[in-house]
Amino acid sequence: MLSKRSEARMHLISCRIRLEKDGDSMSFQQSLFGRIMSFWLLFESTLSFSQTSFLKELGGLQGYFISTLATNQQGHIFAATSEGIFSSQDNGETWTVFGLSGNVVERLAFNSSGYVYAVGAFDMTAKDPYVNFFCSIDNGRYWTRSRISRNNAFIHTLVVNLRDHIFVGTTYGVFRSTNNGKSWDQPKGLPKVTIKAFVFNSRGNTFVATETIGGGVYRSTNNGLTWTFSRLDNFISQIVINPRGHIFAKAISDVFRSIDNGRNWTRLNLPEDSIINSLAINSLGYIYAGLSPTPSLRRYPEGIFCSKDNGETWTQLTTEAVGNLIINSEGYLFATRGNNSSIVRSIKPTTSNEEPLVDSSCADEVDARSQESVFKTNFIITNRTALTLTVYWLDYQGHRQEQFKILSNQALKQDTFEMHKWLVADPAGKCLRIFEAPAMIVIE
Repeated sequence: MLSKRSEARMHLISCRIRLEKDGDSMSFQQSLFGRIMSFWLLFESTLSFSQTSFLKELGGLQGYFISTLATNQQGHIFAATSEGIFSSQDNGETWTVFGLSGNVVERLAFNSSGYVYAVGAFDMTAKDPYVNFFCSIDNGRYWTRSRISRNNAFIHTLVVNLRDHIFVGTTYGVFRSTNNGKSWDQPKGLPKVTIKAFVFNSRGNTFVATETIGGGVYRSTNNGLTWTFSRLDNFISQIVINPRGHIFAKAISDVFRSIDNGRNWTRLNLPEDSIINSLAINSLGYIYAGLSPTPSLRRYPEGIFCSKDNGETWTQLTTEAVGNLIINSEGYLFATRGNNSSIVRSIKPTTSNEEPLVDSSCADEVDARSQESVFKTNFIITNRTALTLTVYWLDYQGHRQEQFKILSNQALKQDTFEMHKWLVADPAGKCLRIFEAPAMIVIE
């Protein structure tokens, strides 16, 4: 059961009120609701954040509702918020107003020439509230506006392909523009259902995700003129592609992988019953997943998980729920947290190839074993790596017996006996340290 405080918190998670009637969808902010939301987000942003050796909290945007994070070719970070667009050129250390101040901005994208595209919430106070597509060709100083569709479709995703054509996914299917949003057409072959995500591979193929019964992933090989169903029948809300061209599709609590251009799919082994909020892949092909528990199943894992083997195995890096994930060209990972009211960033680029130090004691593992003892003692172990490590007791025959896992930046105390041997290993099972209690151990 959720407490009344938790229930109220869930009702205030989104700045957007959506009314659906007779197939139309619209969103707006009322001044009273906006003030309540701003107060709640400001309160949320003051709650403590357990900084780890993997993440640091960034300042500057607390109290804003952050709809989306995006990055351009230069690696600059952009935040679409309830009060316009903010940008950072120093990996989130400082933020400046970029444009559309006072507007609720929900989606961002960039083309190869540096043009910026944005989608705002429907402004019910405007003369035409459904003119909500914005384009700037001068780095945010001046913006043109246009209307994407006549049926007031709500826009879920905004992307630009390799030919600088703009695609939006809406509640009425896909719309495309080849002239910076001045006019739009609707490609044929796709059902006019909710489209949640787009992605383009190096071969020019387009993949879209539909979040509806009977939907899934569709593929186009001709710039969206025609589409074929890609066999994955699920509620898909995000698609990402790694440097090898492998496709990863995110459902509510599952991730699927295709290594043959979407013809066949395999479900990956992420923790069950957690909500998967976002995926991101760096230039090395490492996959990051942001998880949060379902409201009624709080005991299930949350935080950022990472796979360095194409999704076969996963390591938990953090223990606090995050939302939107992105990785910029420098390899830094950014994530929203606190009901999307603040941003955290990896302390180091995810592409830095720093492995935990291996102690010389590991060379003696073949001969290491515990000796019987009745004298009680303990040890304290601190994990200062970005990985989740496993601690084993080496039994009287020298065999590893797993005892517990220790998360990044976590310290634990363990009772044991004198002359008992212990081993610390990385997620792949590689020995990092062998020690005997009593001891204070730090793994870096």
